[in-house]
Amino acid sequence: MEKEKTLTVNAKLPFRYAVGAVASRFFREMRDNKKIFGTECPLCGKVWVPARSYCSLCRKKTERWVELPGKASLVGWTGKQDETLITCTVRLEGADSSLVHRLSNFAGIELKEGLPVEIVWEKQRIGSILDIAFFQPLTS
Repeated sequence: MEKEKTLTVNAKLPFRYAVGAVASRFFREMRDNKKIFGTECPLCGKVWVPARSYCSLCRKKTERWVELPGKASLVGWTGKQDETLITCTVRLEGADSSLVHRLSNFAGIELKEGLPVEIVWEKQRIGSILDIAFFQPLTS
């Protein structure tokens, strides 16, 4: 019987991912201007965040950009109340879709659906969804 042979190879596979024109503008606005933009469907009027090229429902091209405030409401979360950073889903005011991100600075606050939250921006932004450091309960 022939003995099994194995080969271990360490390979680097560098790649670049082109996000396209719509996502590029979405990330650029966050990086350069600390602004969130969604795209609006011309048929159903839904506003999508992150911005999308086409409406997920109508399949129509979305060309109108809508600036959204940095305020949102908590839709859902996972984690324990005693953690300092947990995964959450938020809906920005004016958007019809939700965004998965992180929630922090909520010690002593009861987490509940609809809790008003706001964006906390990273000081050094690079054009990524992580330019939003996290969301935190609205303080004012």
